[in-house]
Amino acid sequence: MKKLIALTVVLLLTALASVRLFQNKKVLDARKTPPAGFERRIPVKVAAVQEEVWEYRMEKTATLMPWEEVQIMACQPGQVTEVFFETGDPVKAGQLLVETDTRQKELSLRSLQLTLEKLSKDLEKLERLRQGEAISEKDYLDLKFQKENTEIQLQQAQQSLQDSRIKAAISGTVIMKNVRKGEFVNPGVPLGTIADLTRLRVFCKVNAEELQLVRQNQEVLVAMEAPFRDTVVGRVRFINPRADQTQNFSVEVVVPNHDLKWKAGGFVKVLWRVKDSLSRLTAPREAFAGSVAEGKVFVVRDSVAKLRKIIPGRIHEGRVEILSGLQVGENVVIAGHNHLVDGSPVRVVTP
Repeated sequence: MKKLIALTVVLLLTALASVRLFQNKKVLDARKTPPAGFERRIPVKVAAVQEEVWEYRMEKTATLMPWEEVQIMACQPGQVTEVFFETGDPVKAGQLLVETDTRQKELSLRSLQLTLEKLSKDLEKLERLRQGEAISEKDYLDLKFQKENTEIQLQQAQQSLQDSRIKAAISGTVIMKNVRKGEFVNPGVPLGTIADLTRLRVFCKVNAEELQLVRQNQEVLVAMEAPFRDTVVGRVRFINPRADQTQNFSVEVVVPNHDLKWKAGGFVKVLWRVKDSLSRLTAPREAFAGSVAEGKVFVVRDSVAKLRKIIPGRIHEGRVEILSGLQVGENVVIAGHNHLVDGSPVRVVTP
């Protein structure tokens, strides 16, 4: 009898608990169920389709180089008797820089001049004798040959004497000196270096895609790196039409430096800024549901998101060119795509 009573009590308690749970579930379902006429809207963020002009930028780091750099060279061996320059001196093209010993060359030159004078007089006498047929044609021609050969030797001696006076090949600044008075110099040994620093040049490497931003005679901004950060406008002088082994093209930029403020060998940044000639329709990259190539965006109108297929173009700095499918001012979803289907009711939230 006791077991029957206990079982009855357990069954009653179980029944009461089941009724209680059922009532609680009804209350929770009632709370979750929206009231009549209520429509659930998905929160999204939107951005307007814009019409804009794109500006393309490209920055390259390069090294400043002299516009022209030549070495001071001796053409003839000899002992240096005078040096007329020091490192840092400005020089002009044709300016005398170094003299070597010319005494022996001057003596040889004077000897040849005297020999030529004598041969000239002798040839005049033979010319008169030749007219009177007092000498043979061979004697006359031999003397004429000696005279002409001496003239050549005299010209060579004059040139050798000139080569003893070493002059500047270009105008510029002496950036290196390798010679002292009293030294013996030989041809081919650099005595110094002259650099034209009134203009500088830099060479930048660009790939095939970047090459589209480069134009002949194009103005570019050249900026000196820290600590000065000075800037100057340079100009594209040459674009190599042939790529190197790394498939890059060399672009030469000329940098004016009339006040010699900028120094060769320093690093600079070369900045290209190119604006499109026409404006284009664009939307944020985030507006695309999936990849840009798929061309799927959600356009919000009257609180409804409609899936639209568009044709995308180029991508630039986080924005995508719209070739067709959208109009200026239309709002596209940029956050909340994952919960949307075509026709979903939405609620626009501000960022």
